[in-house]
Amino acid sequence: MDHPLQQWMKEAGIGNQSELARRIIERTPGLFAKSPENERYRRLGQQLSRLKQGTVSWWRGQPQALQALAEILSIPEQHILEGRIPGGLIEFIEFPALRPLAPTTESPPEGTGWTKFPGKADGSAGSKFDFFTSTWWDGCIWLQVPPGAGKSLATQIRQARSAPRTTAARAEKAGQLAAALVGGRSYKTHILVADRLAALELSGISVESRLFIELESTDPRTDQETLRALTQYESVVVLASFPRPGGGPSSGRDRLFFESSEPTGPWTDLEWGPRPGWRHAFIQWMAERLGEERKGFEPEEFHSWLERLDPDGVLVRTPGELLTLGNLAHEMGVRRLNRQFAEGWKDIARTVTPRMLHREARDDSSRAFWLRAAGSEAIRTLTLAAFRDSSSAWPPSASLEVWAARLPSSHAAPASEKLLDEKLQALCRAKSGRERQRHAQEVKAATRSLSPAMAIDYLRSTRLMRVQPDGGLGPHPRWMVDALARESVEEALSRTPETWGRWAADPGRQSIVDRALDTLPLQRLLALAEQVVRAFDDTHLGLVGAVEALFSACARKLEDTPAPPQQELLRKLAHCQLSVLTQRYDNGLLSPVTRPGHRENSSSSWLADCWTWSFTVDAPNWPLPSALRWFFPGWVSLSLADEAAHEVLNYIDRVGDGTHRSHERIVARLPAILDRCCGVPPPHEIPEPLMPAFMVWAARRGIAPPLKQVAHLTLSASLLDELLWRLDREGQEVQATVAATLFRALAKTAGGVAHLFNPRAAFPLRPPLDSWLLARLDEAAIRGAVEEGGPGDLHSPALVPPRVLYHVVRRWLEHQHPRLDASLRGLGPEYLPVLELFIERDHWKPGVCEELWRLAPERALQRALRGLEQEAPSRESLILTGELFYTSPPDNHPLLFDALEARPAGSLPDWAARWLARQVHTSGALAERAYVLQLKVRKSRVR
Repeated sequence: MDHPLQQWMKEAGIGNQSELARRIIERTPGLFAKSPENERYRRLGQQLSRLKQGTVSWWRGQPQALQALAEILSIPEQHILEGRIPGGLIEFIEFPALRPLAPTTESPPEGTGWTKFPGKADGSAGSKFDFFTSTWWDGCIWLQVPPGAGKSLATQIRQARSAPRTTAARAEKAGQLAAALVGGRSYKTHILVADRLAALELSGISVESRLFIELESTDPRTDQETLRALTQYESVVVLASFPRPGGGPSSGRDRLFFESSEPTGPWTDLEWGPRPGWRHAFIQWMAERLGEERKGFEPEEFHSWLERLDPDGVLVRTPGELLTLGNLAHEMGVRRLNRQFAEGWKDIARTVTPRMLHREARDDSSRAFWLRAAGSEAIRTLTLAAFRDSSSAWPPSASLEVWAARLPSSHAAPASEKLLDEKLQALCRAKSGRERQRHAQEVKAATRSLSPAMAIDYLRSTRLMRVQPDGGLGPHPRWMVDALARESVEEALSRTPETWGRWAADPGRQSIVDRALDTLPLQRLLALAEQVVRAFDDTHLGLVGAVEALFSACARKLEDTPAPPQQELLRKLAHCQLSVLTQRYDNGLLSPVTRPGHRENSSSSWLADCWTWSFTVDAPNWPLPSALRWFFPGWVSLSLADEAAHEVLNYIDRVGDGTHRSHERIVARLPAILDRCCGVPPPHEIPEPLMPAFMVWAARRGIAPPLKQVAHLTLSASLLDELLWRLDREGQEVQATVAATLFRALAKTAGGVAHLFNPRAAFPLRPPLDSWLLARLDEAAIRGAVEEGGPGDLHSPALVPPRVLYHVVRRWLEHQHPRLDASLRGLGPEYLPVLELFIERDHWKPGVCEELWRLAPERALQRALRGLEQEAPSRESLILTGELFYTSPPDNHPLLFDALEARPAGSLPDWAARWLARQVHTSGALAERAYVLQLKVRKSRVR
């Protein structure tokens, strides 16, 4: 969400940026005084363009220019520096039809601002810090937020919610502070915006303050000193589109063990990691903000279309990019969008670019005229030139001079004769002086030649050329850039492989080549493979990149396609691939030259590709290096006892994000791996990532897995999810077998079955495993777990399911354990079998008799009368029968009196005499009977 300068210009009646620059220079004659007049306008135009994109640092250092701009626009200087929309609302420039955001009360959808540790899966486990809503942070946090993810919007929201507030980086602005009471202490919060770290003047800010900082660019020469100074403050959050200098999520180092990204010093590095499914929620949010202006914007239809064209979320990555695409869907209507762009992104890029330019160039200036006439083709030409230049970085970012050198002079030349004729004819037809003046300006603009640098400057004034994290310029949005680059790849695939192979060897361009290859049918891939194998030369990086790209593309295609008859060609391609493998680390693992190997950069693609090859392509007749045996298990005989098995397999769950296609491919192959590697009995220890597949495999064969590993599996959410996913595809017999194994293992590890249902215990059962287990456990499985793992200490019976509690209590009663000390009061009717256990075994327990009278009064009465009739009752039976009498409801007292009166007074137990004595005082109408019977008992004992 950029600076609202364009809106202010429109409200002030200023048609274009050139006119605004002229007015400012008229008011500040000393600005750029040593430069020629044209250069003065160009340099000021650059700063206005940067201001539109939210960069305000230059304007802070030029108070006279800032004052002139404020006077011309009739906007307070502070509002210009803050980018504050009058009225406090934030408009969406990418999607103007959306209702403006009220930052004090509204935020983007929940999960849009979530962050995570670098290399971790996604937002499935929640957020480490939400840069829109988190109100407290501890220590120093560096958040790497890509352009378009809401970095500037987060700052604007926090500014609006801080009253009063500051966005200035200078210390004299520190008087505007927000106080937050945390843990009983008052911390002053400063919200700062700066072009770079060195622009932060912190001398006037107390070290007991909290800082929330938005950065625009990095400067390696000065960043480290400021970073050290920031660690002195109570807490700091920095939002930037680049990694922390000297570290951070994307520092350029390969992450062999990505879990090492946890904080290790004063700084915690986080990266944007929105909630899974954020795009769907965001589309619904856009539809709600359109309200009655929705027109043809159907959110579900739009989402379905987007998921079909970009299922992995690699093209539309951020909310800003989604807003741009949503605006197109709103203007065209989703159904028309669906029909017109059913084939893919290339046509969308060609359509969106002119639309964006026409929206931002509606005036009659030379700038607007050139943008409408040549801007779209210029963007396309520049993007393709940057992509084809393999020596430059991708995504593209370069200086104005580099971009100007890439722009052919024809794109900055005057308009064509045909267009000029049209303008002259319009001038001749004009009827009013004002109309003639406007057409005359268009004719002048059409005949004026631009320099390439001025053309780039015009593009930079739009949203199609934006400042990048490294300070350079680059085309935008990313999905448009990638779509144009893919067009170049598709054209290159029909020529020699060295060119597109060189792009495939570049980490930034590799995914674009991969997506282009994935759209080809298998036969076309095989034709490319034949061409590459024939021309292969391992001294040519482009050919190595082509081999490795095709090896990976064929693997992905073979997952869903029957193996073709060209097995020999595939083996030749595999031989070319294996001949160039390299060892990048001292772990003995071989990796591709141009792609991440196993355990590198959080990637699982290499292992998934190799496994696919080994199970879909016939084994070659050449020997396989021993270091690759576990990468091609379908080609060799293996054993899980091999040390290399654990070296490879133990890291499967530590790469990929659990939902990535490569990880899914690996998981799907695990049963085939087990069929080739597991003997009977199985190895003593199973590699942890194999456990879900192994448990299902073992259940089918009647093999008992190691219980300790089974229990440990439940601690991993991803492994447990995989196990349940596999079991959902099995029959009831396998499910019941695995459920019994899990329950036994968990009970044994927890120290008893009852502990599994105590939330305070070390090993409690949690959803979704608890309900899944209980639905599949039979009585024999529960009884076996209680016998093997023990019943456990029973402190809260109501937490234990009735079927399980029955077997736990029975085990305790069989062994007459003294620690069965839990109260049984308040149980539901489903626990009646448990209560009857106590009755059947003559075991008195607090709460048993009261609950039996409450839940089954007839059963309680029968047991009380039967206990009274016993000729030689045991001590336990006497106690239990007496307790039944003592706890009986008054409605049953007449029947109890009948039973007592039917027996000889001398045979009644002592508890009966005491009970009768109580009834004299409490039974009301029965007091007479109680007194008479009490006298009989007393006299019988005197005799």
